[in-house]
Amino acid sequence: MKQKSCKIDIVPGIVLALSSIFYLLQIPKINAFKGTGATPLDNHFVPGLWGGVMLVLALFLIFRGWRNSKRFAKPAASDSSAVQEKSAAPAEPFWKKLWESIWDRREVVGSFILMTLYVALMESVGFIITTIVYLFLQILLLTPVEKWKKNIVPAVLTSAVVSVALFEIFNKFLNVLLPSGIFSL
Repeated sequence: MKQKSCKIDIVPGIVLALSSIFYLLQIPKINAFKGTGATPLDNHFVPGLWGGVMLVLALFLIFRGWRNSKRFAKPAASDSSAVQEKSAAPAEPFWKKLWESIWDRREVVGSFILMTLYVALMESVGFIITTIVYLFLQILLLTPVEKWKKNIVPAVLTSAVVSVALFEIFNKFLNVLLPSGIFSL
């Protein structure tokens, strides 16, 4: 059981490390914007900082999982009979183990899928609509099913108000243009 919990750190760490490396490799493609020239920092600094921090945290997760798996790798003498009994049992098929692993982490997997769709659709559909849908689905994903009926109206209101407020804050106060998508017609 401890061995399985060690993999909980290693697998997300590897995925996060690969994602952060991909993210860091995309930074040079950002068009340089000098702004007013009052600061030596350009628009590559913050993405580079976030990507670097994400990579360091991913490597920490991998190291922690690897260290814990080494610690729990050798079974104790009292567990040797249990290990022999387990080895006599037939191994579960790979796909069954994979499905159980994904199902145990359905909130994490669902969040990754939702974030990917959110980023992919934002340019064409627009910030406001994609953010409303993303926040609504994310709230439902992280809410127990038995509480969905009670939380649907607050989830819709929260996602709509937050999305419109963020759009206005970025456009009016921070002068950051967000994709308007279908509203630009």
